[in-house]
Amino acid sequence: MKRFIPLFALLLVLFCLASSPAMAADFTQLEFEDMGESITITACDVICEGSLSIPDTIDGKPVTVIGAGAFTGCEYLTEIVLPDSVEKIEPYAFYGCVSLKKVNLPSCKEAYGEGLFSGCSALEYVTLPKDLEYISDNMFYDCASLRRISIPGTVKSIGDNAFYGCKSLKAIVLPAALDEISRNAFQNCTELYFVRLPKNITYIGENAFSGCSALRIISLPEDISQISAGCFYGCESLSRIHIPLSVIEIKDEAFAECFALESIEFEHSSADSLIIAEDAFMLSSMLETSIVCPEADKPNGAIKNYAWEYSGRTVEYQDK
Repeated sequence: MKRFIPLFALLLVLFCLASSPAMAADFTQLEFEDMGESITITACDVICEGSLSIPDTIDGKPVTVIGAGAFTGCEYLTEIVLPDSVEKIEPYAFYGCVSLKKVNLPSCKEAYGEGLFSGCSALEYVTLPKDLEYISDNMFYDCASLRRISIPGTVKSIGDNAFYGCKSLKAIVLPAALDEISRNAFQNCTELYFVRLPKNITYIGENAFSGCSALRIISLPEDISQISAGCFYGCESLSRIHIPLSVIEIKDEAFAECFALESIEFEHSSADSLIIAEDAFMLSSMLETSIVCPEADKPNGAIKNYAWEYSGRTVEYQDK
């Protein structure tokens, strides 16, 4: 007697198959190059899905390098586990892995290549090695789901566009060893409301925090000599700012469109050199409280025309 599978049972089987979790990726889907004494991973099958653990050896040789763009376009990978044998990760190794949520980074002898996780829009958390010294250019560019990251105490520099467009990042504590934040480093991190800047930092690049519309308070370090162009442009929630005596120049649009800015205090006296560029505080329209600032016409200082353009009041300069 022939037996038939009821229609509803067949549909149930098909549904279970469709909704089952993705199988773990097989490392045999990797392409690699034998460098003689070591292995370099050069590519991965773009249909590779789920979690992928890269072995520490292939054909008895250590895997030491993840090549440039090796995983570019692997849209279905959700996790990558890298072995401790890896000594170098080249630029844009994981570029555009839009489903990647988690990855561990081993300690490397060389700095990570730029753009490592650029465009990994689902990436939520990354474990950085404890001996990391430099966060490379574009490292987390447009990682819109990155919610938290612990930056090791050894990091000395954050590169251009490193966290550009990380729209889910809410708070970040920067290490004491840090002395440089490059241009656009945190630009358009629209949920970032808290940043702790270390005392030793001496340089913050152009547009470093531009577009951080949730940022409320920023404490500038005592050794910084200039506030770069557009540094806090469009920080719409920033309400007050204290300018330390070390600052000798505030550049174009440094605090432009800081709509909630109500109070500015300078440590300077009229004898101290200070240059405030054109449009430095443009459209900071809530500036209605007293602004303590050196006289504009003193020989050691220069406050350019339109520095306070559309700031909501005629500024009265008051010597300390």
